[in-house]
Amino acid sequence: MLYTPRNPFTEQIFTYPAGANTLTDISKSNFNSSLPTKIIINGYLDDPDKSIWTKTMRDEFLHVSNCNVIFVDWSAGNGGNYDQNLKGLSLGKVHIIGHSLGAHTSGFVGHAFNGQIGRITGLDPAGFQGGLTCNHFRAIDFYAASINPNNPKGVAHQCPDYSAYMAGECDTDCADSVANCAIIGEQAVLSKPYESSTVGKRYYLSTNPSYPYFQG
Repeated sequence: MLYTPRNPFTEQIFTYPAGANTLTDISKSNFNSSLPTKIIINGYLDDPDKSIWTKTMRDEFLHVSNCNVIFVDWSAGNGGNYDQNLKGLSLGKVHIIGHSLGAHTSGFVGHAFNGQIGRITGLDPAGFQGGLTCNHFRAIDFYAASINPNNPKGVAHQCPDYSAYMAGECDTDCADSVANCAIIGEQAVLSKPYESSTVGKRYYLSTNPSYPYFQG
């Protein structure tokens, strides 16, 4: 399902093979290959056409930028003709955002394209043991709030553990250039750690109970 500045609320649907009221040739749609493309992949048993969060994220993206937004309904588990579907698209302008099992799917897509995808974001990737101890959809709320650059940024502090963070042992002046702080969400590209590996490092931040959540 494709949304653009020309059709922000009414989707253009692509299926393989073509079905009723659907397209197979993206060149006949409102897709603009010169614009950044946001691809949103839902999780297990989630329906992108009925989910509130996918529409919220779509609205946030189209409100602050000119871009293509694509919802992927992978419930049937089938693939399409990539050569035709991605004609004229610069993979470096593609940002894939996956939630839950969709986060794993995003990783598989990145692997399939040999790491050429510009950016991949995994929101609370699904585990295989079950028994989640947190709100599985809270990561979506945080990410959606981070899209608007006018909202407070989610600035996290590098800290060895949560107890040390709560004790104030890791407080620092988190300017964007400080390496031991990180901005989370859509604005993560503005922070220093985005430029290098954060593997093995832990970052903590405090949030508010309601939108826009972050304290800056």
